[in-house]
Amino acid sequence: MAKNNSKKIENTKEKKEKIEDMEVDFPRGGESSLTPMEYRDITEQVNKDLFEQKEESADKNKKKKRKSNVEESTTESKKQKIDNSIRLLNFKRLQVGMCILGAIKEINELELVISLTNGLTGFVAITEISEEISKIAEQVANDDADEDELPELNSLFTVGQLIACAISELSDAGNKKKISLSVKPSIVNSSLKAKDVSSGMMLNAEVVSKEDHGYIMSVGLEGVNAFLNNKNIPEDVSLTVGQVISCGVVSIDSGFRTIQLTLKKEAIIKSFIPNNSSPSLTSLKPGALVNVTVKKVMESGLQCLFCGIFNSTIDFFNLSTEKPIQQLYKEKQKIHARIIYINYTKLKIGLSLNSNLINYEPVSFPDIRIGSIIDNVEVKRVDESIGTLVSFNGGDQGYVHVSRLDDKQVDNIAKKFSVGSTHKGRVVGLDYFGNIVHLSFQKSILNVKYFTYEDIEVGSIIKGTVYKLGTFGLLVSINDQIKALCPKRHFSDVQLKNPEKKFKIDSQVKFRVLEVIPKLKKVIITLRKSLVDSTLPIISSYDNIEKGMITMGVIEAVKPFGCIVKFYNQVHGLCPIHELSEDFIKNPEDHFHINQVVKCRVMDFDKEGSKLRVSFKLLNVEQQENYDKAKIGDIINGKVIYRVDDGALIELNNMNGLRGFLPKTHMSDFEANAEIIHNQLKEGTLLNNLMVLYKDDSNNQIFLTMKKLLVDAHKAKQLPETFEQIKANTLIPGYVKYITKAYAIISFLNDLVGVAIKDNVSDDYVKNVEDKLKLGKTVLALVTEVDKEKKHFNLSLKLSECAKADNASKYLNKDLSDYFEALDEISATNFEAKKEKSKKKNLTSWKNLSIGGPVEGFIKTNVPAGTVVELKGKITGLILKDHFNGEEKDKKIGASVKGRVMDLDISNNVVNITMLPDLVKGKAKIPKELTTKGKNVDATVQLVKKNYIIVSLPKYNNQIAYLSENGYNKSEINHVSKYSIGQTVNATTDGVFKGNNDANIERLLLKLNASAKKNVADTRRLIKDPIDSSITSLDDIIPGREIKARIKGVKKTQINMTLGSNLKGRIHITEVYDKYEDIKDITKPLAGFKAGQVISCRVIGILNAKGYKYLPLTHQNPISQTTIELSIKPSRMNLEPNTMGEPILGIDDVKVDSFMVGAVANVTDNAVWMAVSPQLLGRVDLSELSNDINIVNSYKKHFLEGQIYPCFILNKNTKKGLLDISIRNAVEGKKEKKNMDNVKVGDVLMGKIIKVQEKSVNIKINNGLIGRAFITDINDVFEKNPTKDLKVGQVVSTYVLNVDKNNKQLDLSLRKSRITNEKCTDKNAAADVQTLEDVEEGMVVYGYIKHVSDKGCFVSLSSHLDARVKIAELSDLFVKEWKTLVSVGQLVKGKVIVIDKPNKRVELTLKESIVSPETAKKIIQWSDLSKGQKITGTIKGIEEFGVFIRIDNSNISGLCHKMELSDSSVKDIAKLYSVGDKVKAYILKVDLEKKRVSFSLKASYFADDEESENEDAMEEDDNEETMEDIENGSEDEEENDKDDEEDDDDDDDDEEDGMDVDNEATIDNKPKSILNVPELEISQRWDDDDDSDNEKLNMSDDEEDEEDEETQNESAKKSKRAKKREKLEREEKIREQEKMILDNDKLPEMADDFERLLLGSPNSSFIWIKYMAFQLHMAEVEKARQIAERALKTINYREEQEKMNVWIAYLNLENSYGTQETLLKVFERAITLCEPKDIYMQLVKIYERSEKFDLAEQLYQTMIKRFRESSKVWCQCGLFYLKRDKLSECRKILQRALQSLAKRKHIKTICKFAQMEFRYGEPERGRTIFEGIMNNYPKRVDLWSIYLDMEIRQGDQSTIRRLFERVIHMKFSSKKMKFFFKRYLEYEKKHGDEESIAHVKNAALEYIQSLQ
Repeated sequence: MAKNNSKKIENTKEKKEKIEDMEVDFPRGGESSLTPMEYRDITEQVNKDLFEQKEESADKNKKKKRKSNVEESTTESKKQKIDNSIRLLNFKRLQVGMCILGAIKEINELELVISLTNGLTGFVAITEISEEISKIAEQVANDDADEDELPELNSLFTVGQLIACAISELSDAGNKKKISLSVKPSIVNSSLKAKDVSSGMMLNAEVVSKEDHGYIMSVGLEGVNAFLNNKNIPEDVSLTVGQVISCGVVSIDSGFRTIQLTLKKEAIIKSFIPNNSSPSLTSLKPGALVNVTVKKVMESGLQCLFCGIFNSTIDFFNLSTEKPIQQLYKEKQKIHARIIYINYTKLKIGLSLNSNLINYEPVSFPDIRIGSIIDNVEVKRVDESIGTLVSFNGGDQGYVHVSRLDDKQVDNIAKKFSVGSTHKGRVVGLDYFGNIVHLSFQKSILNVKYFTYEDIEVGSIIKGTVYKLGTFGLLVSINDQIKALCPKRHFSDVQLKNPEKKFKIDSQVKFRVLEVIPKLKKVIITLRKSLVDSTLPIISSYDNIEKGMITMGVIEAVKPFGCIVKFYNQVHGLCPIHELSEDFIKNPEDHFHINQVVKCRVMDFDKEGSKLRVSFKLLNVEQQENYDKAKIGDIINGKVIYRVDDGALIELNNMNGLRGFLPKTHMSDFEANAEIIHNQLKEGTLLNNLMVLYKDDSNNQIFLTMKKLLVDAHKAKQLPETFEQIKANTLIPGYVKYITKAYAIISFLNDLVGVAIKDNVSDDYVKNVEDKLKLGKTVLALVTEVDKEKKHFNLSLKLSECAKADNASKYLNKDLSDYFEALDEISATNFEAKKEKSKKKNLTSWKNLSIGGPVEGFIKTNVPAGTVVELKGKITGLILKDHFNGEEKDKKIGASVKGRVMDLDISNNVVNITMLPDLVKGKAKIPKELTTKGKNVDATVQLVKKNYIIVSLPKYNNQIAYLSENGYNKSEINHVSKYSIGQTVNATTDGVFKGNNDANIERLLLKLNASAKKNVADTRRLIKDPIDSSITSLDDIIPGREIKARIKGVKKTQINMTLGSNLKGRIHITEVYDKYEDIKDITKPLAGFKAGQVISCRVIGILNAKGYKYLPLTHQNPISQTTIELSIKPSRMNLEPNTMGEPILGIDDVKVDSFMVGAVANVTDNAVWMAVSPQLLGRVDLSELSNDINIVNSYKKHFLEGQIYPCFILNKNTKKGLLDISIRNAVEGKKEKKNMDNVKVGDVLMGKIIKVQEKSVNIKINNGLIGRAFITDINDVFEKNPTKDLKVGQVVSTYVLNVDKNNKQLDLSLRKSRITNEKCTDKNAAADVQTLEDVEEGMVVYGYIKHVSDKGCFVSLSSHLDARVKIAELSDLFVKEWKTLVSVGQLVKGKVIVIDKPNKRVELTLKESIVSPETAKKIIQWSDLSKGQKITGTIKGIEEFGVFIRIDNSNISGLCHKMELSDSSVKDIAKLYSVGDKVKAYILKVDLEKKRVSFSLKASYFADDEESENEDAMEEDDNEETMEDIENGSEDEEENDKDDEEDDDDDDDDEEDGMDVDNEATIDNKPKSILNVPELEISQRWDDDDDSDNEKLNMSDDEEDEEDEETQNESAKKSKRAKKREKLEREEKIREQEKMILDNDKLPEMADDFERLLLGSPNSSFIWIKYMAFQLHMAEVEKARQIAERALKTINYREEQEKMNVWIAYLNLENSYGTQETLLKVFERAITLCEPKDIYMQLVKIYERSEKFDLAEQLYQTMIKRFRESSKVWCQCGLFYLKRDKLSECRKILQRALQSLAKRKHIKTICKFAQMEFRYGEPERGRTIFEGIMNNYPKRVDLWSIYLDMEIRQGDQSTIRRLFERVIHMKFSSKKMKFFFKRYLEYEKKHGDEESIAHVKNAALEYIQSLQ
């Protein structure tokens, strides 16, 4: 037996070894000689033998020990074994790293709650969703991105969505178990390798970007791309960048580089991992569908096998059945199952058969809510010791865990909860993964009132237990699951000093729920008794509000306009200030405070707008009854409580304090009287005859009126109260309720309203109703139309129509009598009376006075208006200056006077008196013949008041009478502005009015005749010296009237006209022509009109001269404020008299897509503004000006103010009153607006650049059309950075390449060859390649490198075509580090070598020998080398014995021994050379057989070369013809120049370097240091040489060139050319050093790289500055400062220029990233350590470049004081002002400079200012300055040369030739004359003709002959 056992063990070991060997040779899915089934059989046999062996040896040990041994052996073997029992997955069996499938259960703001198998729940934090979302979350947490916000997870995920998760953390602290998950693809798929991916798998993928045909996805595998095609996405699914979703794998390419994914349900259901595959365990992921074979059927589930090697289990929770398992499944049965979890450590795989998982469908529970109680829950299955499966609601499945069956422990579940029994249960959870509802049968759970937050109702009163008290407030426990928060402000109605004494832990409190937010699991409560004990209804939403309801609220904010009140559940309402109290409240903050509990009444609300208005005014029961009893039209009395600006609050008598409101406009029928009454009202004033006008039930407010016309009409039952009482052709008194420009709403009793449209408001022309009527005005309205169906009626206020009404006689022609009746009543009323008895004034003293009667008094005082007289009864009289009879001496105080009463103003206690003899003769008694109405009389104005005038009737003994133009339906006018004393009018008598007061006043009333109205003109509106004699006043000017006017002046856009000496007019340019074709000269359309010309015009409008706003033609503006709008359009002039035709064009009259004519009104920097009518402007974007880009680029020259153009209306903005106009469309006559539907390939369109990127430019064609130009479509000749010259806002001409309507993508081209349809003649032009058809083999193409991979690179030939370049095709030479040759974005030139059309692939070669064989450098071979040859190369390596050198343009390398490095001994090679250095070497030896070459770097081998180079250079200098001698002149001639003798050596140098300032060739060819390349702002322009203006104007100064005497002497010996050559050599050397650093290091990308460079070049400011710029790119400003400080300390003190460069960079840094304070600190340090003037100059340039012009100007002022002797500073300051267009300031600077500078510098400074005038100022002034200079210094050739350069730049040929003629006829030396003749001849050759050239040659010949 033992032998048999040993044999079995040996066989087992052999088989295990066989398997282990097999696993080593073929790891993870590699090829195997065994099939999966054979592998499975062997594995089972091994396990079986091993288990049998273990069982046989078990008798020697105990059971526990045997069990542990078996577990240890299986763990060590790391092999799967078949479980004897299937255990449910629980928290203890979970492990970190395990992958598990879950369903989203809940979506919170910062996390996802995931439902897992077997009722487990996990949590995914927002930082564990995707890489993109993690970045955003990190930015928000660090406050780095103000604009970034956390994404809303609700938009990325849905409840029930299935997704694979990885367990990241398991915590079990304090009985709180938490499963932390991650859904990041990089974590979930971390164990997966690219080779393991196969179709049928389910993988988590993150959306990286959206492309044209789908989405680029990331599955977390390095080097693997995934793509989700639009075809594989359901129509109802939209994805967002950063979103993670579980996708099915469709396929993967053979190179395992690209995975195709799908979201199609049908594809996911059908795809599964085939059994014939051999996946590894780590390649399996949750969600995959597999074909499994049932191995064993058990009570707890199924044991299965799939792919022949993987054991798996299905527990009964995932079987989805109520029946016994044995009845449904048998061994070896084939079924489909989905993987739900994988434990890679314990080799456990769980599967599920649940239908929702098999079909991969999300689960929802629409009709089930957590907390709901279900009565009949039936037990379907009993799982002993686990729980019961139940059903309810007719088939819904649920599960009750054993712990939820009863409050007590249940030992025998089947006994108490047998199958078929029904119970009452409560829903305690929803399992979105298992599609099952979790219930509880526990009574303790069933009895909980508030199980979830949804169970708590807002406003409910609940008792709870104090849980915690803190600074946040009070936490109250409602039950174990729910806690509520009481904020501090809701602790009590009074403030608690020690709340801890009242709220002790575990004490009981009663509270009221204020707000419930279930999603946030938040309950807000209040403990305030006023709210808790309130029995009033509550407002918890806008749906349960009722008008008039009384409720409680809390004041949340107190504003000047009222209080914001907060109710329950975040409902807010506004209590306006006038509703805060019955009393007047000026400042609400004085009466109310925040958190105050108030009782309020709902006034009105808006459900849709979520608006609510409340009132704090609450009526008591009796007041409410009285309010209800009050009826519309009731006549009541009351007293004034208080007065406000717009009315008065009245307490109504006998109504228990009920109040009403009397508007100011309703205090009288007349505005003037209402104003008097309002001003006299006091608190307690008694008012009678108040009528209830209407009631506002929402506010319980009564509105009153005192309008006598309305009150009397109601008493007579002639005022309608309902619509049924309205009758046509009746006249009804009413008032204006509402006004618009087009109509007025007239109201009557009970808010009954009718409409009077604009045409029915007045007999006069009405443009705007608002100008005719005022709110509250009393009117007489004629009912013209009644619509009974709509209950609508129309009204007319025209007096001509009102006179035809049936009851017209009752109301018309009573305006003036009603006015005086009301005025007398006011005069007799004591408004200060507190009692009824004292309401009447005592007018006894007025009884002796009568209008027209005599009066006596004595002079009391004299005032500017006249003389004040005291009459009997202490009544005041006033005699105006015009009515005083006598001289100044007669106006003595105390003197007695006699006169006649003209007016009695009792309300103001004033009597108007006249002393004129003609008037005094009159009598008070009115003649009988005048008492009848209708008698025509002539009257003279004697006194003018605001509302009426007082006249005398000369023919009737100067009888006093009254006249007014105001009335019910008339617009109110101020008579003072229209009438003057002495003016005559014609009128008719209108009866006699007798006052009802004790004064017994009689007034004769007149009515102005209609024909006489025109003769009554406002003196301020009279036209003086009218051009047209037919008009004398503004009243004569009516719309459409044709008048004559004189042209005052012709402007660019209008003709200014004179209608009279005091009246202006204008004709806008758009009112001159009807059609564009009628205009002869569109550039000067008004050229035919001249000043002084008298022309006929037609009136079309009136303007306010101040604001140029249009006024109604009935306006009353004075003539000084008026301008008449005129027209001379033929279409208007041909109309009938007094006909205007079409009104002036407004925004509403314009139609989009129509053509119009417009004039250029203004030209700005970004648009052209067109006037299409006198009052309407339109904006023309630069892209809409023309299709010619040259015109657009110089639009300010082509579009001048006043020019006429046709306009096409693109759009209109009605609110702003502006148009969007296109001129180019109008010129071409196009009506079609380009969009994606009508744009075509080949269209040439104008557009504006809106975004510039590295690879493309976005261009806006119009508001609805945006396109993109790829980098290959920008220029015909490709550039390194093709977008560098393009700017946002720039207008460009584009060519449509492609239109993709489906994706709404428009491809554009900016290539000139495309736009002009002309072939580019440049030999370097790139072929226009767009598609594969455009490419041919052997074709040379240009492109930009798009991507660099391990196998080569890809080049973009166009936006839709890429070409591949293999590594072998990159270069002719072998380069080990080939990636250094190419970089993304690099411009390359290649030749097409392969075109694979089926696969749409193109391959290129970049080898220069193939691409450009004619220019390619020859590859140096071994046969080309020989001893003694000199070559150039690069140091490849450094060793102790020497250096290795690689010959340029070859792969040949050789050794230069240490002995051959130098003529002197070399100890340390590293100090002398470094890898990458360029060297020149001498070949010592060549061994062709061994392929070896030896070099030498000794200088002695190259001595001959240097000598020959110097000789060549000297020959070039000698042979080169210069004008040096001519410029400087002969020494003999210079000795005769006194001015030159005054100049010192320094000044001569300065002139040599500086006077030839305008030679552009010198400027352009001047070498520029790499330091000056504007790559980074901080590294721009380190020295003066780089400033373009300084180069052009040569702002060098004497002080800058000062050196010691020795240096001066040496430099003096050198010629100008030699010094210039030295300077160029120095700059070239610096540039080469900088270039070498860049070439060798390829722009360091890490700080360590910079530190390494600095070790070798510590004094290089270039490296230090690049290091600073690097830190700035990393947003490390402080580190950049530290580097600057290090640089200043490290750089040797002798390297002054290097230090200066760092200081300048430091100043730039602080200017861009620091504050003004930090900048000045650096500046102050710099001027102490460097030359102060240099630092000042640099700082002022920094200010100018950063557009800090104010600071620059301040600094210049400091500099010209500190460096007043520096010509350069003065010139630079002058240039600054000149560039800012401050010409006067610049010229002042010149004057000040000449006062400060030494005389020897004057000529130079003046010359520089003259040049600046030529360039930036006024050329004529510059010419004047030069003429002055040349008159004083006629022998200065350099000055003549500069003068000529300036004139040549201006380009006036006649001026230039005159100047040349002057010069060549002056007396100079022969050399100088030769110089001028040569320049003259060059100019004529370039700009002249044969005749002019011959003229110069003849002049030169004559000069030569004159010398002989």
